[in-house]
This record gives sequence, C-alpha cells and structure tokens, in this order.
Amino acid sequence: MLYVAHRIMECGASLMDWLSWAGNLASIAGLVVTAFALHYAKTASQAARAATRAVRKANASEALDRIGHTANLLQGCVENDQKQEAVVRARDLVSDVSHYKLRYDRFLDATSKSRLDEARGQISVISRSLATKGIPATANEKNRLSRRPQH
Repeated sequence: MLYVAHRIMECGASLMDWLSWAGNLASIAGLVVTAFALHYAKTASQAARAATRAVRKANASEALDRIGHTANLLQGCVENDQKQEAVVRARDLVSDVSHYKLRYDRFLDATSKSRLDEARGQISVISRSLATKGIPATANEKNRLSRRPQH
C-alpha cells in the first residue's frame, strides 16, 4: 500500500510539473501573440493616420479647385459685363475663402493663413467695388480691378 501511495504521489508530482511547464509555455505563447498583436495594431494605427492625412489633403485640394473655379467664373462675368452675376460670384468667393480658412485653420502654417486673409481682403474690395460702382468700362480698368498684369 505504501508503494501505491508513493507512486500516486510521484505521478501527482510529475503531473504538477507537467501542468506547470504547460502553464509556462502558455504564458510565453500569450506574450508572443500579444507582441505580434501590438505590432500589427501600431502598424494599423499608422496606416489609419496616413489615410486620414491623404483624405484631408484630397478634400483641401478639392476645396481649392472649387475656389479656383469660382474665381474663373467671377473673371468671366467681369469680362462679359455681367454685373449681377459678378457680384454674386465675388460674394461666393469671399465666403468660400473664409470657409476654407476656418475648416483647415489647424493644418495651415502662418504664411498660408496670411495669404488667405490677404486674398479674402482683395476679393472683398472687388466685391464692394462691383456692388457699388458696377463693372469697369475699359479693359484696363477691368485688369486693375482683378489686379491682372496688363499686356
């Protein structure tokens, strides 16, 4: 009977050793899996930030394209003596530039902000001039209004 009890104790000890080793291996495997998961999460986070920057850049570019389109429409209205349409386009342009600056303010450097403020100021002057004085009569006056170089 003593022998059987001794064997049971021996098996219990080796079973405990085996379970201890299995637990240690499981802990190591868990640590490795966690390290890989952390690495992939970091990579995914970087990819998400890059995608966000790309979308923001595309949106900003699209907004600038719309502003350029409105500026071209304003110029065409002035060249074709369409006062009411020119006044509306000038107001649209002031609004678009202001909206752009507000929307992208935290992403713009000081120089870009200054240029946008300057452009908005110039467009406001043009808008007021068109609304109060109308469209200039001569090509030189139109060029001066839009500050284009004269040829």
